[in-house]
Amino acid sequence: MSMHSRHELSGRGTKRKAGAAAVVVEQELGEAAAWDAADLVARKGEPLTEAEDIDMTDEGPHAETVDMSVQPPPAVMPAEHEPLIQAASAQAAVARTPSAAACAALLAVRQALLGSAGGYDALVATMTAHADDAVVQSTIAATMAKLVGNAELGAAGACERLCERLVEMMRSHPADAAVQQSAALAIASLCGKRANDAKLGEAGVCAALVEAIATRADDVDVHRDAFEAMAMLCENDANNAKLGKAGRANGSRRLGKNAFNNARLGAAGACDHLVEAARAHATDDNVQLNAALAIEVLFRTEANIFKLGKAGACACLANMIRPGGCLGSWRAAVTAIAVFGIVATNNAKLGEAGACEFLVQHMISSTSILAADELRAVKAVVVLSGNGANSVKLGEAGVCECLAAAMRAHGAHADVQCNALWAIAKLGENNENIVKLGEAGACKCLGAAMRAHSADAYLQQQALQATAKLGETAENNVKLGEAGVCECLGVAMRAHAADAEVQHNAAMAVVHLATNADNNVKLGAAGVCKCLAVAMRAHAADADVQHNAAMAIVNLATNADNSVKLGEAGVCECLGTAMRVHALDTDMQQQALRAIATLGETAENNIKLGKAGACECLGLTMRVYSDNANMQEQALQAIARLGKAAENNVKLGEEGACERVVGALRVHAGHAGIRIDAVRAIAVLSRNDANSARLGLLLSQQP
Repeated sequence: MSMHSRHELSGRGTKRKAGAAAVVVEQELGEAAAWDAADLVARKGEPLTEAEDIDMTDEGPHAETVDMSVQPPPAVMPAEHEPLIQAASAQAAVARTPSAAACAALLAVRQALLGSAGGYDALVATMTAHADDAVVQSTIAATMAKLVGNAELGAAGACERLCERLVEMMRSHPADAAVQQSAALAIASLCGKRANDAKLGEAGVCAALVEAIATRADDVDVHRDAFEAMAMLCENDANNAKLGKAGRANGSRRLGKNAFNNARLGAAGACDHLVEAARAHATDDNVQLNAALAIEVLFRTEANIFKLGKAGACACLANMIRPGGCLGSWRAAVTAIAVFGIVATNNAKLGEAGACEFLVQHMISSTSILAADELRAVKAVVVLSGNGANSVKLGEAGVCECLAAAMRAHGAHADVQCNALWAIAKLGENNENIVKLGEAGACKCLGAAMRAHSADAYLQQQALQATAKLGETAENNVKLGEAGVCECLGVAMRAHAADAEVQHNAAMAVVHLATNADNNVKLGAAGVCKCLAVAMRAHAADADVQHNAAMAIVNLATNADNSVKLGEAGVCECLGTAMRVHALDTDMQQQALRAIATLGETAENNIKLGKAGACECLGLTMRVYSDNANMQEQALQAIARLGKAAENNVKLGEEGACERVVGALRVHAGHAGIRIDAVRAIAVLSRNDANSARLGLLLSQQP
């Protein structure tokens, strides 16, 4: 039997019927029978003889032969296979596609038969011999895509030739959708090894794929498979650059990871085309999925952010997460929203398109939602809640209850807990949401999260921010205390003493928790007074830590026991240092003055504050901020406290406190609070004879 006649195949027809014959051969006959099936199908059921060395087709005999250099199995066929061969032959005869069916039968043989350089040479030769036959080309390419182990082609030494043939195939049949789609699938199948990916790029596959997308602009199948091939190719950096240089590769997610290509995509109109495709194929799950992924990548170039928003990507993303849609599209779209919504204008558009309501509806309906999906949803809530209107919409849709449910369901999942806490803190910017979160059990969930993930500094930071927001209502403050948050706060400050973010957020949480008398006691018992002093010393240059710590001291010191503990911990000295280091920080100075006034009610603290240089700091602050009524008022209150200690009274006089008090009284004559506090300060300073005389002289002088 002639070798080459098996492969010299030609003819045109329907690929669907050819594929059916191939399935029969592959699944039922095995390797040996597949070769004979190729002969039978090529002859429409008539076995070839030994003497034949040409291919008989609808167009007539072809004299040209091709030596395939492959020894086929014997032509003997078991009798039980005969009905199957007849069925394959009958399908080919009815469809009148002998060449396509024969190619399918031949190429459906498993990798064991084709796993040699000669076998791959046979594929190349067949593709070359029938370069003009679109059916043969698409059939070969489609079957190649289904073969197992195509990533091994490079080792066989034939990858370059196959790559070149695929490129020629795509360029020779630009208008044939089946050829373009099958070639794209074959390219994706060939990818997998770095060497093969490079060879594909060198063969011109990148440009060919771009040309296919441009030529078949309305063919969603070609786009989908071409984009998949591009995604595989783009794992190789060199190919990524080639795809960018090729022009309108406007849909590959991995392509966009190359910054240069990402910019080219945007400049080529990828953002507009992407949104148009998502709208046109709103019911195609694959298109919606790839569109969402592409949006997330294109967003990485600043110019594309605004182009996507202007093109209408927000409405498309919102549509992708509507209830009842494909889960894959929902996942990709929610992930994209969490990135895309960072831009304020896009965030607003997402809210207007219904993204908030659709997101919460999914969270409510998915009773057994996976942790990964819960995380996607919670991240989207974090971003969307950054817009005030969206925060209201999310709250009204029931997101507060969803967040609490997510935290209860995934207590061991640090990422879910961390992002849920972040979402709580952001939703807490709205007063109604604070109440809803408390009613939903968020306070208890917060305490549980802090205990379960005590070593996670970032989670503790988010929990402390959430505590500060939830603690703005008296009801939540009680719940937080009952949930053990005061104790958790002390643990967090000790465990993460070097983390400035944890420390300043912890101090702010103390500010709110300490407004509740029971919590104030719990905080003192948890060692928070000492923790504040440690934080102030460790982060002396951090204005945020110093500012929040001073505020926390004010509230903690309203409890007499805590005031003593604060003094013993060295807070008085820390305040003096903070005022000198941050002399030009208005907010810091004001909070430090309040802390001095509160701590100064204790005699021991009063003396410590004097030794720490508080008197000198007061004089400087009043001079620097003479026009600031609030600062003057706080300073006058601090003078009235510090001056009760005789040695402090002397120091205040030496630092010009008498002049500062009279000056404040005259500059802010219309300020009732300053007038009252100035009188009190004068009364205290007058306990020292020198100060009394000085004040008398100053007050007697005309302003």
